[in-house]
Amino acid sequence: MRAAILLAAISTLLAATWSTSARAMTLPDYVPEVKSVAEGEEAPSYGWKPLLKASANVAFGHNSNVVGSADGSTWTIGSLINGGLGYLAESGHEWANTLSWQLAYNKTPLLEEFVKSLDNFELTSSYLYHIPGIPWFGPFASLMLKTSLFPGYDVRAADTTYRRLYVSGQTEDVSLLAQERLDLTDYFAPTQLRQSAGVFADIFDRKLIKLQTRTGVGAWEIFGRDGFVLADDGATPEVEVKQIEDSVQLGWELNAVAEGTWKEYVTYKLKANLMYPFVHNTDTELEGMDLMNIETELLVGFKLSEWASLDYSLKLAKVPFVSEEWQIQNGLMLTLTANIVE
Repeated sequence: MRAAILLAAISTLLAATWSTSARAMTLPDYVPEVKSVAEGEEAPSYGWKPLLKASANVAFGHNSNVVGSADGSTWTIGSLINGGLGYLAESGHEWANTLSWQLAYNKTPLLEEFVKSLDNFELTSSYLYHIPGIPWFGPFASLMLKTSLFPGYDVRAADTTYRRLYVSGQTEDVSLLAQERLDLTDYFAPTQLRQSAGVFADIFDRKLIKLQTRTGVGAWEIFGRDGFVLADDGATPEVEVKQIEDSVQLGWELNAVAEGTWKEYVTYKLKANLMYPFVHNTDTELEGMDLMNIETELLVGFKLSEWASLDYSLKLAKVPFVSEEWQIQNGLMLTLTANIVE
């Protein structure tokens, strides 16, 4: 039985990753301690386990008389917060809570100010019951909140005419001068609430690879809060922005996480989250696999010291009821980390 679950989880994870790559972003999350003890595995750690890490990263570049590039400096600065609070009882009950917030700003020679490029806030709370005798398997239930804490906007180096596309079908043109902002979203917008219930399987828990899967019923609520998302049509002179419609979805959900450490100084993490809605309240022409919500994340870190690492991250996401386009974020950064609570 365990081997069958293992093969199914690995196949699903690889298929999700291949599908995302063929058709086209991450902090390490708090992961509870090992639930089972076997050869090569560690003993479980019972009781409370808190975690809080704060990181910062910066990148700088400068061009002068470079063909095809504007003269001037390019800056990227960001901050990262990663926290967790978990409890594991000998009776098999577990409560895992995670928090992460990524914030970054860019400054290029073409823009006069720093512009927000990344603002991801996630808060998750999960309950898991490890069945006696097979502690790597059991039922779970979880809640998640995803949002952006600060307002979103679009700013460009040239005069631009935007066309707002409202859910009602109405349109509105807005002309802005260069360096002026078009407001897209407010604080905490859009906001996504997610609930999941089903079964989990912590199949592997080794230093080189930890493989965790969860599958079951998922419910997603998306609140646009009168926000807009870029949806430009290259065939028109205007830049289209589409209003985010409130939506509710209910369907099947799968989460898979593979992570590990190699030779103490190289770490990796690969996540895949799939949700197919069987029921939704959105008036859309999408059908079949075009309704699938897909989120994948890859992080590879090279540890330089106890407090510094060189990290590469890639995030690919498609949430059709927010945007039908693939959302892609990737970057290479030097990260400085302070372990506040560990």
